[in-house]
Amino acid sequence: MQINYYINGQEVNRPLNYKELSIELNFDKDNNSQSTSLTSFEWGLGDQLDGNDAARLINAHKESGLCFEGLPLEIELEHVGTTYTLFDGYLNTATALYDCDKVIIQAIEKKKLDYVNEVFDSKSYAYIYEKENIFTDADFLNVPYVLSELPETKDALLASLSGAFLVITLIGEIQELKEYIQGIATLAWEDIVKISLRAIYIIGLVVLIVKLMKEILDLLIQPVKYHSVMSELKHCQIGAESFGFTFASSILENAPFKDSYILPEKYSMNIGETKNGNLLFGNDKQNTKNLGYFNGTVGDFFREMKKKYNAKIIIQGSTLRLERKDWVGSANNYIVPPVDQTDYKLNSEDLKSNYVVRFATDINDKNTIQRYEGVSTQVITSPLGGRTDYTILSGLETNALVFARGLRKSQLTNVEKIMTVIFDLIDGQINTIVFLINGFTAGINAAFDGVSTILTLLGIPNLDIPDIPKLNYSNFVGTIQGRIGMLLMENDFVDVPKCIILDVLSKPSDTKVSLDDTLYNNSLYLYDNFHFIESFIPSDEKPNANQYLIYEKEGVPFCFDDYELVTNSSFIQDDLQRSGELISLKWNPEQETASMEFKINELYTDKLTETKITPDGK
Repeated sequence: MQINYYINGQEVNRPLNYKELSIELNFDKDNNSQSTSLTSFEWGLGDQLDGNDAARLINAHKESGLCFEGLPLEIELEHVGTTYTLFDGYLNTATALYDCDKVIIQAIEKKKLDYVNEVFDSKSYAYIYEKENIFTDADFLNVPYVLSELPETKDALLASLSGAFLVITLIGEIQELKEYIQGIATLAWEDIVKISLRAIYIIGLVVLIVKLMKEILDLLIQPVKYHSVMSELKHCQIGAESFGFTFASSILENAPFKDSYILPEKYSMNIGETKNGNLLFGNDKQNTKNLGYFNGTVGDFFREMKKKYNAKIIIQGSTLRLERKDWVGSANNYIVPPVDQTDYKLNSEDLKSNYVVRFATDINDKNTIQRYEGVSTQVITSPLGGRTDYTILSGLETNALVFARGLRKSQLTNVEKIMTVIFDLIDGQINTIVFLINGFTAGINAAFDGVSTILTLLGIPNLDIPDIPKLNYSNFVGTIQGRIGMLLMENDFVDVPKCIILDVLSKPSDTKVSLDDTLYNNSLYLYDNFHFIESFIPSDEKPNANQYLIYEKEGVPFCFDDYELVTNSSFIQDDLQRSGELISLKWNPEQETASMEFKINELYTDKLTETKITPDGK
């Protein structure tokens, strides 16, 4: 077996410490996923004339001012006539130790987790939106929201009195018109003119009443406005694509969380037209977009997704996956050979006696506090029986999300209920009148058209008599009831980003918060479906719970084929066919041996109990 080293495509002499070279795989607890690194290379022969001297190439790279650009490194392994790419990455010239003609330097494997952890914080979504042609306003969704603030009751009362007076006047005018028509024996032209003028007056009253009713609605009930949002899935796809990955996730690509959206902070509101003497803050146009991306870096967002779904990142070639920590992409490939080491320890440090999953709340939107149930879930693990004064259970793990929950308007307010009753009566009366008026004006318009035609035939210049416009039906009750299901907010500003599950329809105004939003965007649901795998209490899905025996083994025979197996999956079996997972592994390719730490899933206690606490905030 021979190992060859290439820097920037050029073969170089092997490092001075090549015999100590080992490849280390760390399956760390933060993401329970693979990260790949190499031990420090020590390069340099002190021969500036040697074109294959790695230290000379590294120094030249630094002297050219490219110290913050990794220097490509590839390591090939020749074995039985076949060449394998053992390592494909770069040398971190920014953190190297330079000493005359020697360089001690770390290497990072390209598009592995070390790379992800290094660079995902280097770009924000604002930067990607402004500088990269990856996503545009078309990727935002306008979600309607309504405010829960108190209405302008004084102005509404005055408008209501005016409306009542106009309705009474309208009824009187219609009654007088009816009596006038009934008293006509023979219809003359002057009667037609009088009826037409009175009809026009009635139409004006109807238009005025409809306008006034809309003003009353705006005063008593805030108009529907819109914020732009973007899905969690789209955020992940954009972040991955920006760094050269495609994205996949069984969590975010399937219900219910494929419809989970992020509403970012909104500190500055658009100021629209003046309504009823008040400036309208916010966007009341369905198709006008404002920024809907997460206010942070790609790394920030992925960390929040990992926290929310108790997830890990897996790199599979050019695909970046986000999956629950215990996700297994393939079968247990690697089988640990029998080694004469039987001692083990328990994974007791993984047991946190106090485990918390918690959404944020927004003091600027008291709806997130008023509907507190589901915001926080606390799970306490305690001994089952025995002498509790000798318990050694300890530890607190808090998964505090930066997102508050977006809440659904579930019922009408008292004001809305009263207005619904009033408008139900008005809608019926107005729409009946509108129907009759539209039929009447259609006849008048036809008569005017006939007069114009006759005048034209008589050679009299045609009079351009405009048609009396058709009135639209009012549906104020539908306008009020259509608010049910919309996002409910205290005011237009968003101080804490929200996550919301939406029922997305083609028309923005019809898009509502899902009826199941509070079921799934719920700390207890997140615990029961994602975080429960951290529990030491057995379940149907995890009969051995999160209980493991931890083994450390040295000098394990380990070849390149084994290395390929464990880089694809950290899940293994031991020689007794028990399932487990690698914690860390260090492989020396020169000696073809490895030292490893792994854990075997085995139930070693059933003397624990769990208490779940989900406070309602009262």
